[in-house]
Order: sequence, then C-alpha cells, then structure tokens
Amino acid sequence: MVRKLKRRNLFVTPNLEKVADKEYLIVFPESADKFIQKHYEAVENLENDYPVVAEKGLNDVIKSLKGHFASYNLLIDIAQGNNDHSKVAKLFTNGEREAKTILNAVSKEDSIPWKYGSNRDFLRFLYNLGVRALATSSLKKAEEIFKTIIRLNPSDDQDVKEILVDTLFDLKKYDEIIEISKDYDHSKNSAMIFNEILCQYIKGDLERAAELTGSLNEESISVFRNLLDGEGNILDDSSAHNYIPISVIQNKSLFYWENFKEYWDSYPGSIDFLKENITLGEAPTATSAVEKEGVADLDTCPLDAFKGHLEEKKLKETTVREHIDNIKLFEGVLSSKEGVLEEVLNIYKGGVTKSKLNKLVTTLNQYFRFVIEDKEALKEILGDLKTLKEGLLNSM
Repeated sequence: MVRKLKRRNLFVTPNLEKVADKEYLIVFPESADKFIQKHYEAVENLENDYPVVAEKGLNDVIKSLKGHFASYNLLIDIAQGNNDHSKVAKLFTNGEREAKTILNAVSKEDSIPWKYGSNRDFLRFLYNLGVRALATSSLKKAEEIFKTIIRLNPSDDQDVKEILVDTLFDLKKYDEIIEISKDYDHSKNSAMIFNEILCQYIKGDLERAAELTGSLNEESISVFRNLLDGEGNILDDSSAHNYIPISVIQNKSLFYWENFKEYWDSYPGSIDFLKENITLGEAPTATSAVEKEGVADLDTCPLDAFKGHLEEKKLKETTVREHIDNIKLFEGVLSSKEGVLEEVLNIYKGGVTKSKLNKLVTTLNQYFRFVIEDKEALKEILGDLKTLKEGLLNSM
C-alpha cells in the first residue's frame, strides 16, 4: 500500500510505502530521478572542493523535490560551516514544514524505521532539529521531537533516549528519566544508570540510590573513575551546556560527565554520595581506541600516496596541503573507525570552528574513499562521520 502525500503546485513529493505491519518507507516517484541525480552530482562537487557549485545544485533540488532531506542536511552543513545563521534558520524552518507533511500522513501507531535506508535522512533531519531546539533552550519542542523519533523508530538506532534524558533534566522530569533508565539497554551505554541514581538522589530516595550504586558493574564503575581521575573530558568553559551527540561512538560512556555533570553540580552532595557508596577495586589497565577490539578495521595508506591521489585530481596546491595537514591529525588512529570518531570528538572538544570541522570531515571522506575498497565498510565509516559531524555542528 502506498500513501501519497498531498502535492502542491508542480513540486515532486515522496510517498509513504507500507512494507510491513505499521512500518513505512519513504520513497520517491520516478519523476524525482533527475533531481536525485542532481543531488549526487552536488555530493561529488563537495568532495572535489567545489562547495559553491554544490550548494547551487542542492538548492535547485530542494526547490523542486520536496522532502529530500539528504539535500537539506548537506545544505545545513554548508551553511553552518560558513556561519550563515540566517540561512541555517531558513533551511530548518522549510525542512520542518516538509517534515510535518510526512508526520501528518502517519498515525501514532505507525513507524518509519531506521532499518530502511531511505528513511535515515528524514530521521537524521528530525534529530538535528531536536538538537537545535535543545541548543536554543526550546526545551518542550526538543522533548516533543525526540519522543517523536523514538516513536517512529522504537529500536532507537540513533540513541535518541540519551539526548532526551538530557532534555528531561532541564525540564526537571525526573520520574520520566527513571522510567527511561529502567527500560534502557545498559549494555549500550554503561553510564546511563548514573542518571537514575541522580534522579533518586534528587527525589530523596537515598536507599534506592544506594541500592543502584551497589549494583554497578565494572564498566559503570569505570565511568565514575573517569570523574575521579579527571579524565571525563570535561570542557573548561562551563558558561553554556551543549549536549555532545555521540551515537556513533562505541564507548558512549566516555563523554558522560561532559554531557551530564552540570546536573550533578546542581545538587550539592550528590557526587560525595557516589564516593561514599561506590567501592573502587583495582583500576583496569587503560587502552586506547586503537588497542581495543576492532583494531585495524580500516584500510590505510602512506601520506605520500594520498597526496599523489589529490594531486592527480588537479586540486590547488593549497587545498592539497590543507588535506595533508588535516589527515596528519589522525595519523595514529586511521586504522580504527572508533579511533577516528573519538579523535574527531577530541578535536571538537579542544575548540574548533564549524568551518574547520567541516573541512576535517571532508578530508577524512576523501582519504577513506581513496583507500577503502570494500563498499560496505566505506559506507559505514562515511555514514558515521556524517552523523557525528551533523550532531556536532548543531551543538555548536
């Protein structure tokens, strides 16, 4: 069954195709093919360092092809990299209007799951819209968006529950945080149990909070060690709180204190409570991302080979030099997907402009497209880099 969305004027719009019980797939009719091809040409222009040409092509796409969120997401990236705040705002406003057309076509029992590739850009756009709402203190809107995404994609492949909890802390909805924690798969992020502990502490149920601290496994205890050892990667600038989206990072507990310590600090005695109730054994030997499971899961090449590849594309000498300087920042971790993603986060946390972040990820895209032959492996690392970059740009 296909649900056709309302068409206006001469725009091409997507349809919702039912593929399973209450599951829908966002699909475009054949008349959209020429615009989708134009999108891919724009992507190629971006990769070849022709952002102005790419932006023009993407603007042409969204003028004629409504609901093409792959183009919206790229245009937002470009505008954010240029610090063009008015353009970012306009893109989000227009994209949100088109997203509502899709949302209004499904019931509250229907889903638009992440497992279908053509749904992902839509879900990514909603996620970024929610991050933007949170960053601008539009808390109720952020809450509504994140809950909508979880309803549309109950498997929560984007780890939306984590940023929803951050929003609920700001809204002081502690009972909801406790319920989310109870149903949460803590194997995904061993740090999330600390949110329930804090909420029980805030509510005055110290017995339950102590019971939870007594049930911590070694992975969760290591999260507390990060705080005690000063390794929680906490930014020095505490003047503003921006959630760092880390859904593609395997070790999601790594940045727990960066995202949530503000709430602990708001309740004096809460961290002392942890110190009094958590028994620390001998700390495990620290390992880097490249030393962990998944070592050498990415192909690499010498820098000279990458430089030669760039020169063959007849890029400007300054552009080639910039790419080489960028890739040198990742030299020690290029063989590990997890290492690359964590290093992007570390660079972000050390202070980086939107433009520089965009350029770093562009360099990584160029590098991996050159060295990785396995299409699925390439698709995975490029997708993870895109997701991380979008989240970081929207939190800056």
